[in-house]
Amino acid sequence: MAADKRPMTYDIYVANMPLAITSDVLMQSFQRFGPISSVQICDGSKNNNKMGFVRFFNQQSMERALATPIHINSNKIICRVPNRTSGKSAQNGGGGFITLGRSTGSDDGLDSVSQTSSGPNDCQNEGPDQGGKVLRILVTHIESPTLFWAQRADEASVIEKVQASLSKLCSNMPFRRARPDMTKTYSTQFSLDQQWYRCQVFRYISENQTEVIYMDYGNREIVHNNKIVDLPDYLTQLKGLASKFCLYGVKSTDDPALIDLGIEKLSVFTDNSLLCAFVHEPSNGEIVSVDLKTADGIDVVEEMLKSKTCVPKEDKTRKPPSPSGGTLADMSHIQKLMEIKLNNDSGDAKNANQLDSLARENEKFRKERLSLEGVIGALQKETEATKQELKATQEKRVAENSEFLEKFRALVEQKHTVERELMWMSENTLAKTVGRVFAGIRSLTLLRIQCDAVASATDHLEEAITVATDSSFETSLSAEHLLLKIDTIRSRFQSLQADLLKASEGAELPDASELDQLIAERDTAKRELYSSLREFVVKFEDIDALSSAVTRIEKILSTINSKYDSYLTSPMPNDLVAGDCFKEYITWKKLKREEVEISRQQTKSQHCLVLEGLKTLQDELLRRVSTVDLTEPVIPDLDQLLKDFETAVDNEIKLLNQKEDPSNTDIITKTLVSAIRALDGNLGAVRKLVEQRAQFDKESEQMSVWLTGAPDISQLQTTVKGIKRLKSKLRHRLVDLQDLEEDGANGVELKEINEDLDNIRELLQEQLALEDKQLEQLSHLAVRHFPELIVKHPEFGFRKVIDYNGILKSDYTLDLFHLRPLSDGDKRELHQSSCCGKPVLLKKYLIGANSRNDFLKRMKEYSQVSSPFLPQIMAVFFEMNEWQAVIVRPLYDISLARLVGREPNGDLQQISKAKIISGVLQGLSALHGADLVHGAVHPNNVLVDLARGCAVLSEYDFSKSPLQRTESSYVTTGGLKFLAPELESRSPASSDLVTASADMYNFGLLVLWLHSPFIAKVSADNVSELCHDSLDLDTTTLVTLLLHAQPESRPTVDKILAAGFFPPTDEGHDLPPPCDNTDVTDTCSEDKKVEEKMVSDGRDEDQIKSSAEEIPSVEEAVATKGREVDDNCENKETKPEVEACDGPEKPGDTLCESSSPARG
Repeated sequence: MAADKRPMTYDIYVANMPLAITSDVLMQSFQRFGPISSVQICDGSKNNNKMGFVRFFNQQSMERALATPIHINSNKIICRVPNRTSGKSAQNGGGGFITLGRSTGSDDGLDSVSQTSSGPNDCQNEGPDQGGKVLRILVTHIESPTLFWAQRADEASVIEKVQASLSKLCSNMPFRRARPDMTKTYSTQFSLDQQWYRCQVFRYISENQTEVIYMDYGNREIVHNNKIVDLPDYLTQLKGLASKFCLYGVKSTDDPALIDLGIEKLSVFTDNSLLCAFVHEPSNGEIVSVDLKTADGIDVVEEMLKSKTCVPKEDKTRKPPSPSGGTLADMSHIQKLMEIKLNNDSGDAKNANQLDSLARENEKFRKERLSLEGVIGALQKETEATKQELKATQEKRVAENSEFLEKFRALVEQKHTVERELMWMSENTLAKTVGRVFAGIRSLTLLRIQCDAVASATDHLEEAITVATDSSFETSLSAEHLLLKIDTIRSRFQSLQADLLKASEGAELPDASELDQLIAERDTAKRELYSSLREFVVKFEDIDALSSAVTRIEKILSTINSKYDSYLTSPMPNDLVAGDCFKEYITWKKLKREEVEISRQQTKSQHCLVLEGLKTLQDELLRRVSTVDLTEPVIPDLDQLLKDFETAVDNEIKLLNQKEDPSNTDIITKTLVSAIRALDGNLGAVRKLVEQRAQFDKESEQMSVWLTGAPDISQLQTTVKGIKRLKSKLRHRLVDLQDLEEDGANGVELKEINEDLDNIRELLQEQLALEDKQLEQLSHLAVRHFPELIVKHPEFGFRKVIDYNGILKSDYTLDLFHLRPLSDGDKRELHQSSCCGKPVLLKKYLIGANSRNDFLKRMKEYSQVSSPFLPQIMAVFFEMNEWQAVIVRPLYDISLARLVGREPNGDLQQISKAKIISGVLQGLSALHGADLVHGAVHPNNVLVDLARGCAVLSEYDFSKSPLQRTESSYVTTGGLKFLAPELESRSPASSDLVTASADMYNFGLLVLWLHSPFIAKVSADNVSELCHDSLDLDTTTLVTLLLHAQPESRPTVDKILAAGFFPPTDEGHDLPPPCDNTDVTDTCSEDKKVEEKMVSDGRDEDQIKSSAEEIPSVEEAVATKGREVDDNCENKETKPEVEACDGPEKPGDTLCESSSPARG
């Protein structure tokens, strides 16, 4: 048979496992003993448990497992070496040989055996003629569920003599030094029992090792060449004493699990027991096909088929072996008789004599069997009689034990009675009685001190009832009518304000009369609301009285909660009637005081009697000592007096201890809960009153500013006029510049006109900033107080300011800025400029006619997120008939991609990596907190401020949806692609996958790239290796989680910040402050100051005009600004805001800041 190609393992058979056992549980239970190759689980024979196999890689692990008790759940696991290993090679599980006995005698007769015996292969030698023959065999080694090795029983004496000779000779034989010959027979020691056995070379393993087959048993083992000895000729000429057999008409399955189970099943029937083999024709000239039966008549082949560990062969129809039944000896004789009968028919006289001999022997076996059956019957009768006798004896002993137990219980009860009497006598001595009396007096004294009814004139619970039921107190807190009045007027005022707002939002504006009527009704409601608010404030003007009421109620609640805390543990229903509870308590308290007083008088009377008895006893003792008196002494009954006094003390204690009586506890608890609920209600009402008064006071104070006044828009009008003049001036100067350039003017003239243009732009930007501030203040007032401003002055665009937080600018154009490209050769629509003296970036977007609203919506969502780690949008305006959108935001030094690209080896020197990562993380936190997805987190969209040593996350492309932003995924110079794996498909359904998890994947790539800028590809297989080379253990763990293939398994930004991987930095607070884009509908803390600035209350038109005249004219401002520039900047060189870049990171990359629309 070919060598086993499976890896070398050491197997253990396990049984009695729970039905719910799994492979993982079995593996975990045995892993502590050593490395495991595999485990296998099968159904048990009784279907109420599981069996299986555990395969170890080494023998030491197998032995430790066999020596250790193992439990799984409540089942004790049965572990043993599988029976098939009794003949397997050591490399496949070990085990020992099965022998038919060992003899220590001489080896006489082996020569004759080797000459005459046909050996164990008679069946093979006989060939097809041996069909129908019956053999008695002993299985020594199992190779598969259908293939095994066995020894013939009639050769047992030969095996014993061979083993005896080997034991005697081999221990003194020299070991071989050369490689053994494959054609010769040798001897070596088996590794498990260290006994000598004959062997032949099966194959060569190496120069020094050989795999041998033990020819008398059939198993194989790898041995060293220097462990093999030569044998004399009479041992080498003897053929192998083990033959190879196979089960007739069946074959093994291809399932490895069923093969192992079949080997175990076959070993159950063949383990160390003689079998009857009915021989069929040899299957391949060497292996003999047999049907097997055990000594009990079990058909082994049928059982193997039932267990499904083997299947019938396709080319043969299996027939049951014949004859069947009987013992092994009977079957052997019957088969021999059949053989002899066939030979007699051919006229063989010798076989006839043999038939007579076997018939006599069979008759002898039959008589012996009948005799044994008679003996067995007699023994069964004797056993039944013994059982009856034992049963009677047992019943007698049970009755005797019951009688003894009853007597024992009676004695125990008598003992307890005596003990109780002795204890009563010891406790009722005079000393014990006096001790109990003193203890009772001490308890009574403490209770009297604690009891309100006796020791104190103040009952805190009664005080709480008084406050809770004080009608005057409730009347002072009554404000329902005023609150109802305020709510009614407020609803009407808000309804009118809402009508005005709706009028401002409508496509058609109402006519002047309707608008004036609405405004008049609104002003009337405003004044009525102000009056009612002031009425409420004045009525409850005495704050000290309200505060005293709160303090008093809080003090009472604190007192009763601490004093009666033990009563508050019992649950009470919610439908208690406070008035009824209070009346019941007051009545009960009055009766309790009377009962306590009567009980105290009784205690006092008994106390006096005890004192009189003690005084009488003292006088009698003194008199008898001083004089001789033989009369009978008058001794008071002190024992009875003390008992009566003790009884009186106990009665008063029970009366004072209210917890002893369940009815007392119930009354106090109900009253206490009712009082607390009533006081809590009063306390809440008072506190609410204080809060409402403060709220109404503040509200009325704010309304007082606008009761008679109105917002002043004259300053805004003046500013708008100035802006128009400056724009006209700018247009003319731009035309002049164009004319000069066309005429080929010299540099001096161009410089002068450019300087003039810069001065006009700077002044115009200042005026526009002033206009923005005034518009914001007036828009705030329009929402809070004067919605009619939106309708009356549509030219100012209040509605647009309110809708877009003041970012959308209608007065802005590109001519307002002196545009300069970020670097030479940059063809992207990115320009740098300045606005109000600060460097800014202008970014252009080409949008379609249907995309304007989507653009503005995304821009508004982004602008509402306030974070120092996100660039704030300063302005948005449209050009080219609104086909081009332009955003203005602060300008930063350089992008992270460019910064890393210009550093040697990609190692940053000017800024901490941790600060960069922290800035990006906090920017993502702000976006994700507002349910926004960036969609383009990569090095080109991280902006670095070198001066402040921090970084921000650039805004995303407002002209694209989140899915569109991922279409042009960023790729580094090393080939690393910033795109989450779930977005690789690019299907329409991918839009649902552009989530915060995709941003977190790109963030993980950014962290990894920042530490290893030259990595080319990241996958699940090399993440750990890449992180291990450049990151610490904590960051490696985080990046591994961020780059998980499943989006739901990636950590969120909040979890990362909470875990403290990258602590938040405060560097962001040094960034340029974002534009004040706060929603004008929010309540400003400086409302009153703003309103006072905008109101024209108390000023006439002349004062307003004189204030307006103080603003210099546009021409004067331009001339003044120009002179300042000429004086201060004549010999001064301006330093550029943005450093020059050497070149792009790669073709198409942004040179400095990379927030272009193309990259998103």
